[in-house]
Amino acid sequence: MRHIYSKASKVLIWLGEEDEEEGSTELAFDMMSRFAYLYGQRVFSQMWDQIEGEEHKFEAVKRLLQRPYFQRVWIIQEIVLSRDAVVVCGRYSRPWEAVYDACTWLEACGLDFVALHNEHIVAKCMSAWQEMGRKDPQLRLLRCLSQTRYSQATDPRDKVYCLLGIAMEGEDEYFQPDYSRALRQVYTAATRFIIEKDDHLEALCAVQETDSGVSELPSWVPDWRRPWVADKIGLTQRGQLTSISGGTRFHTNYHRHR
Repeated sequence: MRHIYSKASKVLIWLGEEDEEEGSTELAFDMMSRFAYLYGQRVFSQMWDQIEGEEHKFEAVKRLLQRPYFQRVWIIQEIVLSRDAVVVCGRYSRPWEAVYDACTWLEACGLDFVALHNEHIVAKCMSAWQEMGRKDPQLRLLRCLSQTRYSQATDPRDKVYCLLGIAMEGEDEYFQPDYSRALRQVYTAATRFIIEKDDHLEALCAVQETDSGVSELPSWVPDWRRPWVADKIGLTQRGQLTSISGGTRFHTNYHRHR
């Protein structure tokens, strides 16, 4: 899939048919264009003036961003690798960059409805998409996994497999998609692969306590199906290594005994 999306002249992001409420989809796209323009002009101080008396317009945008598409983990690969991505909903379309800028403006203005719920990928991963594909060609798999814990996948094994298309380790022959493996095997193999490739134990910082206290996974293997509960000592939700003292970075090494 990495090669398909990266070599395609254009990728159409299909959100589905138009909203049942007449004019809602057109209104949402018009508002997204407006927000993208404001972001380009770096206009943030007049945010409340943009909202007053136009709550119904923001509601249309909210419904657009609630579409299931934005919660799928596979969309990250589609967008990051595409040369020219276009968002399409019914008869209406906008360049992906316009949607990206609009959502960035909404986040910068602190509008809560962008983070519709903790799993919503727009609020949590939007800023990561552009950084992943265009600014950080050495993006590590652990960072990808940390940034996409809020996203959804029908097959939980795809929470790992779909990110191989954008991670620097994605072409490594020692860890490739294998759907004959059970979930426990995939997550365990992925964690071991990350530890050995990175040559340190940073991945252990992504382990979180389960609701029941019982997990089907080994205690040292992160469950990538579960969203972040909170930043853990050592690893933030953006996959950055920090210490407990003011964000100072640290690095942990380990040596395998032969």
